Amino acid sequence: MIKLDLPLINRIEKRNFMVVERSLDLEINEQHGICMLKGWSVGYERASHYEEMLSFIETHLEENDRLTAYFGLDFFDKASLKYLFKIINLLNEKHQKGKKVNIKWSWRMSSSLMKLSGEDFKELSDFPFEIFEE
Repeated sequence: MIKLDLPLINRIEKRNFMVVERSLDLEINEQHGICMLKGWSVGYERASHYEEMLSFIETHLEENDRLTAYFGLDFFDKASLKYLFKIINLLNEKHQKGKKVNIKWSWRMSSSLMKLSGEDFKELSDFPFEIFEE
């Protein structure tokens, strides 16, 4: 069994100026009905971000008619994919009930996989879904 020496990898990355930020950030603006998820969607901490986002969408649209969800993901794993499907399904449900919802999906030029993922999610959406390059 091979054991990875993460401190060694971190030292090598720093020496070669390849420090990579791999976090997932969730920002919510209740007043304007906006939620934004950006970064690397991997690891155990992501579940709490998605649960908080789903909860915000649900509660916000009980009292309001509009919501915009921004996604600027650099990467996501299979577990994150399940949460993304939940969000799309929830927004489809709210849209069918007359709520004005939309998604803005951004991708970086270096990540054509995120562009393709956005296009796939757009096909599953019954509401406005904008894909754009950052």
